[in-house]
Amino acid sequence: MHNLGMAKYRPWSELEIRDLRDALRRGYSIEDIATFLCRYAGEVRAKLAELEPRMTAVSAEIFAARRRRTP
Repeated sequence: MHNLGMAKYRPWSELEIRDLRDALRRGYSIEDIATFLCRYAGEVRAKLAELEPRMTAVSAEIFAARRRRTP
């Protein structure tokens, strides 16, 4: 299996962190955010846990799902 050009576990740039927060706020799923950032979903979940300790990956997914349903 190839990694589609993704550099596994490379350091996060400030721009990527800003994009991560913005995408989550806009209601994108973890998988969509990972694809956009050329990251693995596990990396995105780990960074979210680091940045927002109170926000688990599950609550992030629920938040994103609610945002997608809101007009």
